[in-house]
Amino acid sequence: MPTVTERALLAAFALLTGCGELPTVPAGAVPLDPPEHFRALWAETERCAGHERPFAAVRWYQVPDAWEVVGGDGRPVQAYYDLGADHIVLAGAYLNSDPLVKHEALHAILDRPGHPAEFDRCNLRLTD
Repeated sequence: MPTVTERALLAAFALLTGCGELPTVPAGAVPLDPPEHFRALWAETERCAGHERPFAAVRWYQVPDAWEVVGGDGRPVQAYYDLGADHIVLAGAYLNSDPLVKHEALHAILDRPGHPAEFDRCNLRLTD
């Protein structure tokens, strides 16, 4: 897991290069008290990835009745993890999508940008 200094450097790099901009919580997003089921998905993802991070380190949001949200690169997506703010935003229509929740959980567990090998190992490469 990256140190606080490494996380700050990654966030600064993303801002300076324009790659992986750090989005804010979109309009209409509301805090989500993650269901216990999300904790189980998180733990399963940690085991698969071979990395751990406290579930409580991440805040969850949803945009009710939405099928997509605007990600950090301006494209519509079903969900995203904001590295700089440590939050996951889900389009409300996908709250019951275990693969999507696990995909975003893996981003948060690894706490770094991109889709490294753990996404393949855990069969969670839903993009690129």
